[in-house]
Amino acid sequence: LDKALALGFDAVCTGHYATVVLTEDGSRELHRASDMAKDQSYVLGVLDEKQLAHALFPLGDTLTTKDEIRAEA
Repeated sequence: LDKALALGFDAVCTGHYATVVLTEDGSRELHRASDMAKDQSYVLGVLDEKQLAHALFPLGDTLTTKDEIRAEA
């Protein structure tokens, strides 16, 4: 993440199954994926709020299969 930010990127997008929620006070919280069987938020629990501000997890809200995701990609 640090390298990506140093290169001028705004965020890093990964294939992890987790979500980031923006709270009422403007802070970010890591939450579980919609599909509990695929949830990987426990692995990402080491990320702090600053890091979460630059992390995107597009698979976190999906209930599709890997084959469907690969076909879309």
